[in-house]
Amino acid sequence: MQRRHCRAIKLHVGIISCISILLLSAHARSQTQTMKDYVYMGQQVIALETQQVTCSYQISPTAANIGSGSGSSSVTVTAPAGCGWTAVSNNTSWLTVTSGSNGSGNGTVVYAVTQNTGPARNGTITIGGQTFTVSQDSGCSFSISPTYAYIGVGGGSGTFNVYATAGCSWTASNGGNSWITITPPGAGNGNGTVGYTVGGNRGGDRYGFPIIAGQSLFVYQFSYPQPTSMTFSPNSGFAGNDSFTVTVGNGANMSIDVWATFYPLAGSSSSYQTTLGQMNAGGQMFRQLVQSDTPGTSVFIAIKNTMRDDWVYLSPQPTFLERPPKPTSATDSPNPLQLPAWQTFTMGNEQSQAVYALINNPTPPGGGYEYPLALNAWGQYPSYADCSTYPGTWVIVRVRNQLDSIDDSAWAYFYTNEVVYACR
Repeated sequence: MQRRHCRAIKLHVGIISCISILLLSAHARSQTQTMKDYVYMGQQVIALETQQVTCSYQISPTAANIGSGSGSSSVTVTAPAGCGWTAVSNNTSWLTVTSGSNGSGNGTVVYAVTQNTGPARNGTITIGGQTFTVSQDSGCSFSISPTYAYIGVGGGSGTFNVYATAGCSWTASNGGNSWITITPPGAGNGNGTVGYTVGGNRGGDRYGFPIIAGQSLFVYQFSYPQPTSMTFSPNSGFAGNDSFTVTVGNGANMSIDVWATFYPLAGSSSSYQTTLGQMNAGGQMFRQLVQSDTPGTSVFIAIKNTMRDDWVYLSPQPTFLERPPKPTSATDSPNPLQLPAWQTFTMGNEQSQAVYALINNPTPPGGGYEYPLALNAWGQYPSYADCSTYPGTWVIVRVRNQLDSIDDSAWAYFYTNEVVYACR
C-alpha cells in the first residue's frame, strides 16, 4: 500500500482534509494502481472517488547486435507516470547495466559489453518484466604456423599448427586441390594440429592453397625437369631408308620418351601415332624409317621425361617426309621359262628399295597374289620355280616401294608376259 496525497476538496461546509491510498496489483507486464480518496467529516470517513491506473511497459529496441569489441548502448523504456520498473542483467560477467537500473514512468537504460575474445555469445537484460537480448559477434582469432610448405617431387607429408582461443572451433580443407590430402578429422577447437600428405608429382610444378581456420596457406611441389630444346636432323626431305636423329637439350640427365604423330597426305584415312623410343645417354635418339612410317606425311614430335605424364612440344618440328620414288621398270628372265629353273625379276632404280609386287597367274583362272620381292644390291630378286608352279603366262601387274603405302598412287604398273613351261 502506498499513501498518496489527494487534492483538497471544497464543500459548502468548508475545506475538508483528505487522504489518498494507492493500491498496487502487479502482473507480468503491467501493474494496476487503485487510488481511493477519503475525507473526514467530523468523526466519519467518507470515500469520495476511486481511480484505477494500469502500468504497462514497453522497451525499444527489444534486441541488439554488438561487434566483438567493447561498447555501450541504450534501451528506451515507456511506461505510465508513476509506474516503477527495474533493469537487471542476467549475464553480469560481460553485460552490465551502467545507468537506469530502476526508474518510474518513461526512462532510459544504458548498458555496456566487454570485448569478446571467444565464440559468439548472447545475453539478456530484464527491464520492467520485458526481455532485452544482446548478441555479440565472435572475437575468435586464429594463427597458423607455418603458413607455407615446399614438397619434393616424390611427395611427402607435414603439419600446420593452429593457435586459437579455447571454445573457438575451426575446420581444414584442401581448398579444392585434389593432390593435397588433409589428414582426418580436419577440424578442431582451440589450439590444434592439421596434418597433410602430398603424392608424387608426374606433371609440372604445382601449387595449391589449403584453407585452415579460414586462412589460405601455400603449398608448392616441385617436378621432374622436362627437355628444354629439340633439334631434328635432317628437318625435311626423307626418302627411302633415310634416318633421322632427335637431340634434346639437357636430355643427358634424364630418361626421355619420344612420340611421333604422322599426318598423312590428303586422301588417306587417318593419322596415327607411334612411340619412337627413348633417348640414349647423350640425349639423342636415332631412328631409321621403316614401312610403318607412312612416307609422304608431315610429322609432329612430342617428347617428355619418362617420370612425367605431360608431353613437351618444342620447335623446330620436322616438316615432311618425301615419298620414295616408284620403280621405273620391271623385267624377268629367262623368258620363256622351263620349270624347274631360277627366275630373276629386275626393277629399275630399285637398288636401295624393297618392293612389293602383285603377280597374276591366269592359269588357273582367278589366281594372283601380292608378293614381297626382297631385292639384292643390284635391284634383282632371284626366285626358284619348281614343278608345282602352274604352266602358263605370268604377268607382273604392278609394283611399289614397300615404304610407300599411303594410297594407290604408290603403285607403278608393268606388264611382262612370260611363257612358263611346266615340268616334263
